[in-house]
Amino acid sequence: WGEKEKLEKLILDLELEGKAFLMGAVSNIQEEYLKADIYAMTSKFECFPMVLLEAKECGLPVVTFDCKSGPRDIVKDNIDGFLVEPENIELFSAKLLELIENKEKLIEFGKAAKENIKEFELEKIIEKWKKLLDQ
Repeated sequence: WGEKEKLEKLILDLELEGKAFLMGAVSNIQEEYLKADIYAMTSKFECFPMVLLEAKECGLPVVTFDCKSGPRDIVKDNIDGFLVEPENIELFSAKLLELIENKEKLIEFGKAAKENIKEFELEKIIEKWKKLLDQ
C-alpha cells in the first residue's frame, strides 16, 4: 500500500534484482503458489489469514510470525511450518534457510501441510459449528 517505490529502491540498494520481485495482483493465485516452495508471511497482526489455508492446500510449508491470533490456528509448528516469535527477524530468516537447505524437511512439511489442511474441510467445520451450537 503505497510502498512500492520504496521497496523497488531497497531491492536495487541490496542488489537483489532478479532475486526479489514485487508481483502485484494476479488473476490466478493458485498458479503462483504452485511455482513456490515455501510461503513466508511477515504480518504483525492477523485475524484468520485465508492465505495460509490457500498455501497449505498447495502443499507449501509456511514460515510466519506467531501473531496473537490467526497463524497458530492454522500452522502446526515444526510439523507443516514454523511459527516464529513476533518481530524476531533473525529467527524468521533462520527458519526460511532451514527449509531451503534441508530438502527432506521441505518435502516432509509440504506433505504435512497438504494433509493437515483437511481439518478445515467444509464437513469438519460444519460439525464443529453443530457441536458449538448444541452446547
